[in-house]
Amino acid sequence: MEDKIIKRINEINVKALKDETDWNAVYMQTDEVIQKNSDSDPDAPALKHAVYKKTNRKR
Repeated sequence: MEDKIIKRINEINVKALKDETDWNAVYMQTDEVIQKNSDSDPDAPALKHAVYKKTNRKR
C-alpha cells in the first residue's frame, strides 16, 4: 500500500468531486476476473467462503 495523505471532506464537497471511475471497464469485467482481482489484492480482507460477483445495477 502506498503512503498517502488522507483528507476528510464533507458531503457537500464529495458531491462536487468528479467521478473518474471508468464504469464501462468495471461492467466489462467477468465474475472470474473480479474474483481473481480480489484474491490478489493485499489490501482486501480474506473472507472465507466469499464469492464476489458483479450485479446488474448500473449507476
